[in-house]
Amino acid sequence: MAGTGYILLSRTENYTQFLLIYVIIVSIGATTSFMQTAFVALNNWFIKKRGLVMSINSAAFRLGSAILVPTFSYIVYEWGWQNAVLYLGIFLLVFITPLGLFYRRSPESMGLRPDGEVDRKDLDVTTVNNDYYDSGYTWKEAIKTSAFWFLTIATTLRLSIHGAIFVHMIPILVWKGFQLLQLLGM
Repeated sequence: MAGTGYILLSRTENYTQFLLIYVIIVSIGATTSFMQTAFVALNNWFIKKRGLVMSINSAAFRLGSAILVPTFSYIVYEWGWQNAVLYLGIFLLVFITPLGLFYRRSPESMGLRPDGEVDRKDLDVTTVNNDYYDSGYTWKEAIKTSAFWFLTIATTLRLSIHGAIFVHMIPILVWKGFQLLQLLGM
């Protein structure tokens, strides 16, 4: 969805088209198919080392950003934003979308257990591992807690501020005298 959205975005002719395509297609596609999807899958596949796995995943996303942002910025600088989003859309459709064929939401969907554990009924009572305890909330229970809403509001504010800073940082720095070529890696 994000790849198609970026290709459509490259052909926009006015600001309204740009906003509609970006907000409806690109944003929803990117949100539902990248980082959150990986977090859900990893959360289901790992229990014992969940924190480590989530940290590695977050670090990998940041490393990818450190590589892709300067590369994409250079493409925008050299060939314009419309060509850049066109190439990004093609890249997503050709290389990233096929990776979805290998995606498995949970080990149970493949007849496996998290962390590679064997089925408990096959174990001797003395070898059962009690490291995992799921107190779990259903989503209906979770949205009734103040902790859920504090986290939701805090995350929304953090992401909004983060986005606002990045949207305005380069124009402000250009206004302050920096050359656009110097700012490509930001």
